[in-house]
Amino acid sequence: LGADRILGASADRAEEAIQRAEAGADYAGIGPVFATRSKADTGPVLGLEGLAAAVRVSPIPLVPIGGITLENLDSVLATGVHGIALLSAVCLASDPTAAVKEAVRLLELHPVGVVS
Repeated sequence: LGADRILGASADRAEEAIQRAEAGADYAGIGPVFATRSKADTGPVLGLEGLAAAVRVSPIPLVPIGGITLENLDSVLATGVHGIALLSAVCLASDPTAAVKEAVRLLELHPVGVVS
């Protein structure tokens, strides 16, 4: 991949994020945070407390996915995550462009990687 590569991995819980870091991942997508409409075969949801606990112990940045909506995005960002992954919140929105703009607005209100 080269020296400047960025490698992401998936994790269902904090322990897996740590394992992914030890294996060389630069960041991990973690989830599902909440129940999601886009994937039927997910594992148990982390919830906000589980996500916050994972952020505290993970040696690499975490990007949550699963059931994140514009309505719960503030709470997700307050856990100190380093980004977000949105699927249904954008793809199933009546106006996907407006949904992305609102997500960007909310992201700009939260410093990346800071617990609030």
